[in-house]
Amino acid sequence: MSNDNRRKKTKRPYFIESEIKLALTVLEKLEKPLELFYYLMRKNEKTSTVIMLLSADGLELKEMLLSEKRDSDLLVEIDKENQIFAIACQETSVDEGYRFALRLRKHLQDQGLEKLYLAEVEISSQSYSEKDVLLKLVDLYVGSVRDEKNNETVFYSFY
Repeated sequence: MSNDNRRKKTKRPYFIESEIKLALTVLEKLEKPLELFYYLMRKNEKTSTVIMLLSADGLELKEMLLSEKRDSDLLVEIDKENQIFAIACQETSVDEGYRFALRLRKHLQDQGLEKLYLAEVEISSQSYSEKDVLLKLVDLYVGSVRDEKNNETVFYSFY
């Protein structure tokens, strides 16, 4: 068995180079917006934020996301080549984020698309650093892609 085959068949506790680059890009592009959302959460008390990291093959995902998101949501292009996007949704619970993900999935299936990888985190507490939240999001997304959990929403809540 070649080294490549062994790597594919065993769960890796580490990230490969492309996953490290993804994590660094997510931190670079989302850490400051998350600081702003933390500020707004403190100001408004008892609100939560959901951040999603998603990709889909074979469709111009950006246009569809722009048409589906709310004015208060922040859409960030993470990786143009691989069509990986993040959406930060203010004042959104994990249930509302899940329903949004279902709407996205239905829209994509109506377009004939079969693969959607989507991870989301709900932040209801500011007890966790921005980096911890974003790295957990990347870890969920990477795990979803590795395990081929297409058309599933993988989520985690920070309380």
